[in-house]
Amino acid sequence: MGEDLFWAIRGGGASSFGVVLSFKINLVYVLPTVTIFQVQKTLSEGATKLVERWQEVAPKFDDNYFIRILVNPVGKKEQGNRTIQASFESLFLGGREELLSILDKSFPELGVEAKDCAEMSWINSTLYFALAPKLDPTFLLNRYPYANSTFKIKSDFVKEPIPAEGLEKIWKFLLEAVDDPLLMILDPLRGRMDAIEETALPFPHRKGNLYNIQHYLNWPGNEDSQKHLDWMKNLLDSSPQSAAQYPAHGKIMGKQ
Repeated sequence: MGEDLFWAIRGGGASSFGVVLSFKINLVYVLPTVTIFQVQKTLSEGATKLVERWQEVAPKFDDNYFIRILVNPVGKKEQGNRTIQASFESLFLGGREELLSILDKSFPELGVEAKDCAEMSWINSTLYFALAPKLDPTFLLNRYPYANSTFKIKSDFVKEPIPAEGLEKIWKFLLEAVDDPLLMILDPLRGRMDAIEETALPFPHRKGNLYNIQHYLNWPGNEDSQKHLDWMKNLLDSSPQSAAQYPAHGKIMGKQ
């Protein structure tokens, strides 16, 4: 049948197809309390070294612990404060003290303290990771779009850590752009993901990959889309080779 057709009929992504005849829902036990934190670091605060270190430790964390990075340019060039900001966001299935103990052993460079952590229910954490932490959980019952803009998302699956000089090349490209506020989301893929067989679910890119980079770019619907699409293509073409193992996978474009 071939691998491509197999994943196509499984409905394995935005660019494939499938017909759902039935489905089952497996419930997963979640602790009453989870812990989240967000720690932001700029280039002057060692963001590049921390991202480089994250590539080594994040894929090896405990199955109950997840930490991603959101990277984007902040500030204004004309004011002399334009820089790259890396936001380290974490979800831990457990309490604050246990999380801090894990970080103290595995990622002390990040400098997370008790005041950075917040304990909450899992349902509230979903809003936090949807970038809408101030909304009430009943918002999830709303079927209307939260935002109204045009966007494009493209994914890279990284097999080897990107060295500091490669990261700096990406930062330079992001800083030079003014009208294209790209958000890069780095999600680790090892740990629990490695234990799931490739044929179990329609997501064939898990094993052997350290993490996934989502390149997320949005713009007002009345602007020229082609200009923004060309800019993203230039970024991906200039990225280090190690960050483009599967450059054609996971393309999504649409309205939000």
